[in-house]
Order: sequence, then C-alpha cells, then structure tokens
Amino acid sequence: MKTLDYRRFLKDEFDRQESYANAMLSGLDSEQLDWKPDEESWSVREIVEHLRLTNEAYLSEVSMAVRRSDMTEPEGQEYVTPKLAQRFINAVGPNGNDKTPVPKVLVPHSEHPPENTLELFLKHYTAVQEFMIEATMTDLVRTKLKSPIMPILKFQLGDAFKIILMHNERHLKQIERLMSLTVFPKKKLTEARKASLH
Repeated sequence: MKTLDYRRFLKDEFDRQESYANAMLSGLDSEQLDWKPDEESWSVREIVEHLRLTNEAYLSEVSMAVRRSDMTEPEGQEYVTPKLAQRFINAVGPNGNDKTPVPKVLVPHSEHPPENTLELFLKHYTAVQEFMIEATMTDLVRTKLKSPIMPILKFQLGDAFKIILMHNERHLKQIERLMSLTVFPKKKLTEARKASLH
C-alpha cells in the first residue's frame, strides 16, 4: 500500500470509528455508565477511562514525534508495517487475547473515573485528525516514536496511529458486548444506540 493510501485508510477508519463511538455512547446516563456485571469487570465509564489514559499517552508521543521530525515523505513511498509492530497491533486490537494484563498506568485510577471522561475521550478523535493534518508531509515510516508503555519499543509514526485506532476498536467492541447483556440497564437507550448494537 502506498503511504498516501495508508493515510486515507487511517482518516476513513477514524471517521467511521468516531461516528460509531458517538452513536453508542452519547446519552448514556450515570446508571448505565457505572453499571458492571460483577466486581471484576469494568463499567462503560471505566473502559472509556482506560481508553482516555492510553490515548493521551500515545498522543503525547505522537505530538513530540511530529514536531521534532524534519523528514519529508518521499513521493510514491510504500507503507509497510514491521513484523514486530504488526504483532503488537494484533495483540492490542479487537482480536487480541482478552487475558492480556493491562499496565498499571493505564488502569482507571479509581472506581469512579472523572465525570467528563467520556467527553475527554471523544475529543481525542479531533486531536488525532489534527495531528494527521500536521503530519501531512512528515514521513510516516522514518519518523519514529517510543512506546509510552514499553520505551524499549519504537514504532513508526504511521503505526502509532493504527495502534490507537485498533486499541479503541477493541474496547468499543467490549462496551458493545457489555451493553448487549440482557441485565444491562436499557431504560434510556436511544434508537441510535439500539441500532449500533445490531
């Protein structure tokens, strides 16, 4: 895939995912946000808080990488994800192992995350799009950044965007499964969110 096509893929997928997240999450009340099937499980609000913490960590690294890079993308460049990075993307994506331990720094700080954590998470889609625009001429292959969780790992800038995308997808699917449980409080589900669950 040409890097230009990869950029289009990322933009289209983030647009799709933002619409999906908004349709599913907007309008949930406190009971729905904080409900959990058991004490070992996360609530919708806790899952969203995990995404917020993860995205902020990665976007901080993306910001620094974009602003310090002086490497311009060659015309017609092919975009190839290294095998190690692809394994990482697969591990954190929707088909990854559900039993993979979550790093402590990305675990919700308490049983009661900030009231505005949903709003903060959804704002990350705007931030991602802004960084992608800022990086329009930046080489997505040669510009590298370190993993905020495992600094020994380094990723291509283009792969960092995909890590955010696929990790979001993993946990949005988790929220979808949670909201699909028959015991989940559904009294105020909107028609839009009902449609998002089917």
